[in-house]
Amino acid sequence: MTYLYKFINTIKVDKDKKANYEDIKISRSENPYSLSTPHLIPIFETFILTFDSIIVVERSEADNSPIDLVAQKALLKKVSDIDKQSITELSKSLSNFIIAEFTLQQNSRDANLFDASWGPYFSGLRELLDLHEFVRKYILSKNKLYRNGCIFITEK
Repeated sequence: MTYLYKFINTIKVDKDKKANYEDIKISRSENPYSLSTPHLIPIFETFILTFDSIIVVERSEADNSPIDLVAQKALLKKVSDIDKQSITELSKSLSNFIIAEFTLQQNSRDANLFDASWGPYFSGLRELLDLHEFVRKYILSKNKLYRNGCIFITEK
């Protein structure tokens, strides 16, 4: 499983928890970050438990009546609604991941960092660093533009 996550400036969600794909597409946002390291997935899933589930639809006009074509399911949370406790728990879990993985690698193999067995560890670190950058840039920022935006997550 892979999660794709990104910051979006604005999104309109109707009462049926549907969001228009065009609104998301035109939102000024970067390419999504991805998270697929098996040991990081449970940590990330715990963090996103309180996110709202929505359906992203594409609007189509057929027979003079709008039809919603389901594009994908997604999770959404306004940045200002993310509580400090969940950020603290995410931070602790990611710290524990780093320590546990490094200790495991040190205890089970010699310290040859170029050994292929270190590959998954470095992939996990790369994704962890991306998540760290994302949280600092968008969630912990005092910038009003970011505080009013949303975190948008899909599964790949």
